[in-house]
Amino acid sequence: MRVQQLIEDLDYDEPTDEEVEDAYDEAVAAQPEAEGGDDAETPEFDDVRAELEEQLVNERQNEAAQDHVEQLRDEADVETHL
Repeated sequence: MRVQQLIEDLDYDEPTDEEVEDAYDEAVAAQPEAEGGDDAETPEFDDVRAELEEQLVNERQNEAAQDHVEQLRDEADVETHL
């Protein structure tokens, strides 16, 4: 089984609309102030919504993959013979 397919098959919660909006607000707050008070460089929420959702999904997939690896390690019965 391909690793990417395994990761995609893991269970994780899809990001909610509120979580996507929070991610946008955090990104906007982290942006340095535009010179002269012009905020033209800040993209509109609707323009970046899909990217933010994808980023949140990727983060959750990575967390689920790490949890899965930890579970496999905990359940593994490995003996070292020297």
